[in-house]
Amino acid sequence: MAISAQIPIKNLRIPAGGSLVIEAGASITGVREPTTVSSGAISDLTSGQQAVIIEGAIVTTTDGKRWVYSGSGSKTSEASYIQLADVTPAWESIPDKPTTFPPNLHTFGITVDGAGTVLTAGSKGFVTIPYDCTITDWFLAADQAGNVVIDVLLGGTSIVGTGNPPTLSTAQSGNAAVSGWTSVAVTAGDILEFAVTGTPATITRVNLVIKAS
Repeated sequence: MAISAQIPIKNLRIPAGGSLVIEAGASITGVREPTTVSSGAISDLTSGQQAVIIEGAIVTTTDGKRWVYSGSGSKTSEASYIQLADVTPAWESIPDKPTTFPPNLHTFGITVDGAGTVLTAGSKGFVTIPYDCTITDWFLAADQAGNVVIDVLLGGTSIVGTGNPPTLSTAQSGNAAVSGWTSVAVTAGDILEFAVTGTPATITRVNLVIKAS
């Protein structure tokens, strides 16, 4: 009866003139080139380490890079190796990278709910902003077409000023880029207040979203 077996062998080396006999039905697995770990760069490989580096051998350097020896050339020169691509390259070595990056977009806001009755004027809530940002746009959506104006305040003072506050006028939704606001710069930790102003009509629930970058 034939017996099938697998013989795992690591770092197998057959000396010159030697031979390896595999019995019928057996197989060899796990044969691979060794990994040599340098104490620094490729140029820091010791003579003992160089002695075991053959074609296909992998060398790891302290910067996290992995190299495969080509089989020719100096074993202490990077030119004799192929760098593996399964590592994260150093930032400074990446070509053609951008020099500036667009800021992240942020949104925050409030939902004002009149519980089935038309909204009334007055302060409706607060939100703490956890990041520095610049307000760019506002968006309003209501349960139905009607009229509502929402002021945005910082420290009790309107930052809308004489600009365009979030407003619906006989409409159910609307949006606009901010224009003429006294201040659009928000600092991490600022607390913004939202207040309905004027005389709302028809609308019983409205959602305000402020877009910032």
